[in-house]
Amino acid sequence: MGIKKDNLSMSSMDTSSIETAILAVSSILDCKVVAKKTLSGEIELVAYVVPAGPFSVELLRDKINSVLPEDSIPKFIIPLSSTPLTTQGEWDMEFLEKIPVIDEDLIYDAERKIKAMPGVELAVAVIRYGPEPQRPLHLNDLLRDWPDNVQDKTAFNGVGLET
Repeated sequence: MGIKKDNLSMSSMDTSSIETAILAVSSILDCKVVAKKTLSGEIELVAYVVPAGPFSVELLRDKINSVLPEDSIPKFIIPLSSTPLTTQGEWDMEFLEKIPVIDEDLIYDAERKIKAMPGVELAVAVIRYGPEPQRPLHLNDLLRDWPDNVQDKTAFNGVGLET
């Protein structure tokens, strides 16, 4: 039985059959599947798994593809080193909520849109998570000894670079 994602409720869906299928894979010690809202506003399934050893998302996905309907396959599979538990011994959902889930489709889409702009040859999207606010990146951050290694420092005047 598949899950209709357009009717998916983040709090009320039954993911036990998906978890059972993932736990049937011998390399997985523990698993929790939840529905999360993505940055694009869609609700997607996320599987948090605790592997028994070396782990490959692709191999796990191949194994569960054969036993689960396509709409029940988690879009994201996040490996964990151990099961995060509350003091009551249940999965710590608050902890799981703090783990960033990166939607690679959004990253590639952003890079594609930037590359399509006139004059842009290369684009790289970087996602950084953390409590500290992002500070601006300056050329000095990349070239620590700059402008000491520049012969004609006046060539950089007026272009908005801090020295």
